[in-house]
Amino acid sequence: MNSESPTKPPAFDSTPGAIEKYILSETLQNPLTTFSAAVAILSGLYMLAFGANNASLLLALGAGVLSVGTFIFNYFIRGERLAQDYVRKQLEQRRANRENEIVIIHDEFRRLNDKEGEQAALELHQAYQKFKSFLQAREARGTAMMKSMRLQILAEDTYFQGVEVLRTAAGITRALQEINVEKLQREVQDWQKLRDAESVDHRELSALERRIELNQQRINSYRQRQSALAELFAEAEACEASLEEAYMQFAGAESAVALPKSNVDNAITRLETAVAAARRVETRIKNMSAADEIYLAASEKAN
Repeated sequence: MNSESPTKPPAFDSTPGAIEKYILSETLQNPLTTFSAAVAILSGLYMLAFGANNASLLLALGAGVLSVGTFIFNYFIRGERLAQDYVRKQLEQRRANRENEIVIIHDEFRRLNDKEGEQAALELHQAYQKFKSFLQAREARGTAMMKSMRLQILAEDTYFQGVEVLRTAAGITRALQEINVEKLQREVQDWQKLRDAESVDHRELSALERRIELNQQRINSYRQRQSALAELFAEAEACEASLEEAYMQFAGAESAVALPKSNVDNAITRLETAVAAARRVETRIKNMSAADEIYLAASEKAN
């Protein structure tokens, strides 16, 4: 079973340090900053080589002041706007990579006739769209501050992790439907009866015990995957609930200039917790499934 997504969301460093680095980079690359600095440096070199005069002094001073002034304006005054641009570009890139994934997963659950999976995919998407619309409405009004941007990033992370969890769940659902566990159990019972018969010789006994062991491994794997599927659906629901709760924290505050700090901090904590928990469960289950494949393949060959 291969439940890995072919297009993982690109890693997005939303820490203050990463955003500050982007603002500094954009500020230093501004044409007025770089061109003015270059003129000031060239004027200084000219004065060193040929001596200072009023024209070269004024040119160097003017270019230097323009370069420093442009840097200060872009870094300290336009810094928040640059930070918003950075976040917006990153989010748009990730959305483009994941635009239709939840639809594909929902359709896969429908094809597998798994109502629980269909409902989980639908509700996760609805919860995300509701909170995203709220944050984008604030951004359109010009009321999106750094904390709001952090919330938008975490909403994306929560949604994407929920999508990955449901993708893994769809893969496990598909694998479970391909295994006839009742048939495996009947075979184990039949082989146990043959094994216990007095007429069986040593060679036949060894072969029967091996076949019983391999079938039992497949049955155990089936049961483990059933439990894993329940865990995955629980984590998808936790992602959905954290998005719903985050939205409810700000009900009625669409046009507020500043969101209540305690509500923002609480929403951030809930979203971060949901993402971390879902990621741990998904990673553990994927590792378990990878180990299962080894002996399941051996079991199928033996039978």
